[in-house]
Amino acid sequence: MNAQPPSPAPVSTEPPPSPHFRVEFFRDNKREWRWRCLAPNHKVVADSAESYKNYRDALRMAMHLFSDNETFQYINLESDLSK
Repeated sequence: MNAQPPSPAPVSTEPPPSPHFRVEFFRDNKREWRWRCLAPNHKVVADSAESYKNYRDALRMAMHLFSDNETFQYINLESDLSK
């Protein structure tokens, strides 16, 4: 009798759920900074209504709004922090 190994479970392309909210920083088409807040289920629950000239100002505003540092992870999606 030829025993076949079980089929592997399908691989998900979604990142695993995290117990933390993520605040992501990125540049818009005008190369100005914006942020968005993602819930643990990866849904956007808030975003910056305006852009910021520099990363520090965007970070400052997000940290002001989401000041619980144990619940929120701050992620910079850009490698260049310059203006």
